[in-house]
Amino acid sequence: MTETKLPSTITGEVAGILERFRQSLGELRSKVRKGILIEGLGFIGPAFFFYYLVTFGLDRMLRLEMPARAVLLGLWLIWVIRGLYLKVWSPLQSRLGDDELALAVERATPGLGQRFISALQFSRSLVQGNVRGESEILMAEAVLLNAKELEALHFSKAIRRERLRREFLMFGGAFLLLLVAAGISPQNFKIWTQRNLLLSQTVDWPRKTHLVFLDAKKGVLVSPRGDDLTIRVRAGGVVPERVFIHWRFVGGSWTSEPMVQNTGEDLFTVTFPSLMDPIQAFADGGDGLTDDLHVQLVDRPMVQDLAIKLHFPEYMGKKEAVLSDDARELVIPEGAMLELQGKVSKPVKKAWVVVGGSPQGDLQVTGSGLIFQGQVSPKASGLFVIALEDESGLREGVGRRLLLQVVPDRAPRLKLAVRGVGARITPMAKIPIEVTAVDDFGLSRLRLLFAKGKTASIGAPDRIKAFRETKAQGLEDFEPGSPVFDRPITFDLLPLLKKKDALMDGANPIRPGDFLAVRLGARDNRPVGMDGAAETISDAYTFKVVTPAELLTELLRRQNEQRVEFEKLLKQHLADAAEFRDLQNLSKAGANLEKVRRRILTLGRHQRHLGRTVSGIGRRYEAILDEMLNNRLAEESRIFRLKSRIVEPLGLLGSRHMPSLAGSVRGYARSALAADRMLVSKGYDEVASMMRNVLRYMTRLETFTRILNTLREVIRFEEGAREKAKAALKKEMNELFGPGKETPGKDGKER
Repeated sequence: MTETKLPSTITGEVAGILERFRQSLGELRSKVRKGILIEGLGFIGPAFFFYYLVTFGLDRMLRLEMPARAVLLGLWLIWVIRGLYLKVWSPLQSRLGDDELALAVERATPGLGQRFISALQFSRSLVQGNVRGESEILMAEAVLLNAKELEALHFSKAIRRERLRREFLMFGGAFLLLLVAAGISPQNFKIWTQRNLLLSQTVDWPRKTHLVFLDAKKGVLVSPRGDDLTIRVRAGGVVPERVFIHWRFVGGSWTSEPMVQNTGEDLFTVTFPSLMDPIQAFADGGDGLTDDLHVQLVDRPMVQDLAIKLHFPEYMGKKEAVLSDDARELVIPEGAMLELQGKVSKPVKKAWVVVGGSPQGDLQVTGSGLIFQGQVSPKASGLFVIALEDESGLREGVGRRLLLQVVPDRAPRLKLAVRGVGARITPMAKIPIEVTAVDDFGLSRLRLLFAKGKTASIGAPDRIKAFRETKAQGLEDFEPGSPVFDRPITFDLLPLLKKKDALMDGANPIRPGDFLAVRLGARDNRPVGMDGAAETISDAYTFKVVTPAELLTELLRRQNEQRVEFEKLLKQHLADAAEFRDLQNLSKAGANLEKVRRRILTLGRHQRHLGRTVSGIGRRYEAILDEMLNNRLAEESRIFRLKSRIVEPLGLLGSRHMPSLAGSVRGYARSALAADRMLVSKGYDEVASMMRNVLRYMTRLETFTRILNTLREVIRFEEGAREKAKAALKKEMNELFGPGKETPGKDGKER
């Protein structure tokens, strides 16, 4: 069959039909793309509303932290982007050909069959000249025959309007719901937007309970390092029952603990003792939550290298004193001045002195606030502190504290104790006096005073004018200015005697029969016109002056009393020893064991009592020998020898041997051993032997004292005979030559 070419007129007509088909399909393609976009809106609107519902509920109830909200927002964006990619981007990137659109039109037009796709393909092939093996005339007739019907088709039917309408309604409904939500509570919607879209870290949901840290500025609380820090939280609105604070050291883990609330108050507190490191904290209670709190620690200004000079009042004549670095107490007289100089650990703007909580004077601050100096005269006692204040108003830390005592310059205090002599002394006695003189700020003078008279009333306080100053061994060691004089001195009467061999001679200032009183006087540096300025005079010690014979008689009586008492003790000791030996052996006592043991324990207690009594006798014997020594009744060597034979053994018996024997007795009462019984018997014998030996020397001492007394009586008798002979001679001379004249001697002087 021969192929026939179409006339050009038909070809042009087919080309016009093809162009109109393409225009209609182009319009359909544009509508399809708009539909895809509408489907995108239909997806993103409900997706946004869904995100709003989910995040609003979660965030409102749980108050999600920013990282959690960021995760939810990220997941939602990934889901939305993926949905838009599948529903919008991917379809838009796909090329919608004319054939696909024609098929879509045929599917949307019932009864059309495949005429539109055939007409489209035939016209395209005829116009392009791409006909192979087909009849062009038949193809042209098919195109022309259906052209009018096909051009009259509603191509938009190929688009599913119900679907587009649904998608649009979904978008509009979601948008409308968002508008309704925003209209109902614009503040909540705004907060949701800031928290879940803009991911704000500062915006929070409204709370029924409002918690806020007090004393903090912009979330920072400044506290001195090492001080106790009390963090306070005030609750507003609904006050919760409990508030918890969550805190941590920088870089550490979080710790939670409940805060303390005073009943009925809206204030909650927690105290960190001696805080040394900065912390970060926040508090919550009910639905309330505070902002973060950062505690910054700063060092307090502290005094360093403090130098204190004490300037005494001028009348004292004392040099300035420098206080040692380790001193913790300072005593100053009224009117004294303190010169202060020191350094500070950090710059300060002000420094002053505080004593007992009261300001005493300002100090000058130099050296860029690191050095202070000045003078102050404290008026009251109390805790002495250098107060500091830095540029931020922070006061001084725990630095050097002194206990300052401002005291009046009191009169000296005196204390005297006489040792080694009794109430009776001889005219040649030595009177040992233990002196303690104390003055707050230095003694200027010490002197020993004595007076004599016919009665003991010379020692009365109103008889002070009768006393006169005398020398005393040991007072030469006194150093003026020393605050304490504490040592023994000796008032020796022997240098006062004019005639030592004639104690009753009128030339002697102190004679037997007189009363002697001694006192001590002490002065400080206070001027005479100053209040309270006077010499301190001690109480008087009064003695009766007797002859050596009288004193020896008294000492002999006392020796005899002590010896008799000691003999009784020896007899009691020997009786105890005999009773102990007669007691039944504890190991064989049988039924009488407890009775015998109790008796043995009684013997032990009695031995201890005997020891205490022996010690008392030893002390009284020592006093007797000291009186003999200080009254010059015997040679020192003999006195010391008697002490070693009597006083020292008595001391050993009372403090060592007899208590040891008492312990041995108790030990045997517990052990009931034969060896312990033998040890006790031996102890009784040894103590008895020592007591007999001491008793022998006691007897010798009495003999020695009698000999001395006899000697003194002989001397006194000789002195009396001599005086009588002299008196008789003088009487005869007066009768011979007249009153008031004596015989001349060989040297021309009167005798």
